[in-house]
Amino acid sequence: MDYYGQGNSSNKGDRTSYSCDDLTTDVDAGFEPVRFLRLGLTGGFIGTHVGAGERGGVPSIEENFDKTARPAWGQSHLRPVGDLRLF
Repeated sequence: MDYYGQGNSSNKGDRTSYSCDDLTTDVDAGFEPVRFLRLGLTGGFIGTHVGAGERGGVPSIEENFDKTARPAWGQSHLRPVGDLRLF
């Protein structure tokens, strides 16, 4: 992916590249203990990794921008969990 810097004042000459990989999974389970009532749980995992660019002829983002100008650099993990009640 291409990155030119933060905001509207970024310059096309500052073009760099970065990679973004993600993994998402979701699991849902439920049951109906009595008529007209359904209960359930949901859970999942969202993992992302933003790293060095791999595009030929375009510098990688960390070569031109420091960490303050590279939002979301590195890894992040979310574990969404919830419940379900239908009447």
